[in-house]
Amino acid sequence: MTTLVWFRNDLRLADNPALFDACADKDAAVVAVYLVASDQYREHGEGDRRLGFLRRNLESLQTALAELKIPLWVAPAPRFADAASALLSIARATEAKELYFNAEYPLNEARRDRAVVRACSATGVACHVRHGDVMQPPGEISKDDGEPYRVFTPFKRRWQQRSSRAERTPLGVPQPRLALPRMEIPAPEPLENLPATAADPDWPAGEAAARRRLEDFLATRINRYHEERDYPARPATSRLSPYLSMGVLSAREAYHAAEETGPAATSWLNELIWREFYRHV
Repeated sequence: MTTLVWFRNDLRLADNPALFDACADKDAAVVAVYLVASDQYREHGEGDRRLGFLRRNLESLQTALAELKIPLWVAPAPRFADAASALLSIARATEAKELYFNAEYPLNEARRDRAVVRACSATGVACHVRHGDVMQPPGEISKDDGEPYRVFTPFKRRWQQRSSRAERTPLGVPQPRLALPRMEIPAPEPLENLPATAADPDWPAGEAAARRRLEDFLATRINRYHEERDYPARPATSRLSPYLSMGVLSAREAYHAAEETGPAATSWLNELIWREFYRHV
């Protein structure tokens, strides 16, 4: 049996709950899927620079997945409304009966995902939704009366109370598959729908590049972050936002690594909790 993993804004191997759980059975064949929503990207105001960065990260992900014997099937789905039919087509071609993906919380994305779950349920494909973008899923942190927080500081206090060290510990990279799927995976022509912008040395693509940037920030600048972050002329920030936004690095990886550096990381850790708060809101 084949299991599908649908990648979106989680273009990484490490600390990827959907990928990790899909790979729990080492004997199962796993196929990764990415749907290129070219029309939807433009409607959401995404420009060539971001889409070119997306393309380079997908190419890096494809190489990394190949080392785990997981092929990446890239398919066109110009609008989010096309996602369900595209995934069902791939499920039929691969004889997959299970689909794993990490939740996304904005309105259009949530509607797309509900439509996918309905379509899969109607055709016998089991959907497994995980939370790879946050450490505490939206709805888990609330006031005593069950109402959501609307102010950050009390949210942060409750988040810290509820967030155990185990929950803040990243998942590892899954073990390589024992065998490749028995099918022909099409070449990723839909990547041609993403602009091939020149690689920018300031923004190298890939999970390893993101991790090196995190390590550099923690080793050289985090001690000054709380004092210098508001001065644009000073190289004081982490410069990790594009990697966190695209899920090339998880917030949990960043939080866990920064927490290990001690009290000097407090201000930056607060920013990562703010990121959680924004998603809960």
